[in-house]
Amino acid sequence: NRRLLGDSASYLHTEIVLGSEGTKWLATKMGIRFTPNKEAVLSCLKKLPKKDAALADVLPLYEFLSRTAGADDGDVFKDEKLIFCPDSVQKWRPPSEVFWSDESSVFGSTRAYLKSHYPSLKDFFSKVGVQTSASPADYAEALLEIAESSAADEASRHRIYRIYKRLALLFDEGGDWQEDEDWEKTWEELQAGRYWLGSKGSDLAFYSLGELVVVDNEYLENLFHGEVAFWPFKDLNDFAKEHLEIATCSTSEQKFEVANEGGKQDALSERLATAWPFIGDFLQSDKWRGDVLEGRKFT
Repeated sequence: NRRLLGDSASYLHTEIVLGSEGTKWLATKMGIRFTPNKEAVLSCLKKLPKKDAALADVLPLYEFLSRTAGADDGDVFKDEKLIFCPDSVQKWRPPSEVFWSDESSVFGSTRAYLKSHYPSLKDFFSKVGVQTSASPADYAEALLEIAESSAADEASRHRIYRIYKRLALLFDEGGDWQEDEDWEKTWEELQAGRYWLGSKGSDLAFYSLGELVVVDNEYLENLFHGEVAFWPFKDLNDFAKEHLEIATCSTSEQKFEVANEGGKQDALSERLATAWPFIGDFLQSDKWRGDVLEGRKFT
C-alpha cells in the first residue's frame, strides 16, 4: 500500500500485527481499509502535482484506476490537470491538451503525447477523455494558435503545410465531422480572419482568404511577383480553390488605361519597356498564344 500511495495516506504502526482474526475484525469495525480504494488513489494523484513527480510514481496509480475505472472517471479528469506527461514542458495537463498518438509534427510542444510512456493504458486514457489523435477541430484550432502566437517563418510554414494536407484529405473523404459544433465555430472564425499563410515575393505573412491568389498561370505569377499575396502550396491548389474558394490568377481582369491622350509619356514608356518581356511571355502563354497567331488585337 505504501508503494502505491506513498505518504498521501496514514498507516497503522508497524507493531500492530493484523495476523489474528480478532485484530482484523476490530480494524474492519473501525473502518480501517486493508487495501486502497479508488478515492484514496485519486486523492494521491491530486497531491502529486504539488511536488516533483516521476513516471514511476504515477504509473501504479493509473494502473490501479484502469482496473477500477467507472463511468464517472471522465468527469474527475475533465477539469483537472491529472495526466502526467514526462516529455512535456508542462508536465501536468487536462485531457483536452493530450493525444494518445504522437502529433508533434503538427502541434509541437503545445500538446503532450502518451503512447510511448503508457503503452498498456490506451483504454484507460480513452475513458478519461484523451483523444487517440487530433480531430478536424483540433487542426483548425492549431491554425488559429499559430497565426496568433507565431511568426510567419519556415518552421510555421512546415507545421501549417501539414495541417492543410490533413484538412484537404478530410474534406475529400467527407463525413459528419463537418457538423460538429466545435469545428463549425472554429472554422467560421478561421474563414473570417487573417489566419492564412501567403507569400508576397520572398516574405511570408498571414492574410485573409480574400487577399490570397492561387497561382495557375506562371506568367501572371511573374508579372505580379511581390505585389500579390500568393497561396504558397501549389500541390494543395485544389484544396485552396474548392474548399477555401481562393481566386486564381487566370480570373484576374487585365485593364489598360490611356493616360493623357496624345503626347509622349516618358515615365510610362520606361515602365512599358521594362515590363515588355513579361507582356511578351503573357501573350505567348498557352492561354493566349492561339489568339495572337490568329491576328486578334489586344487593347
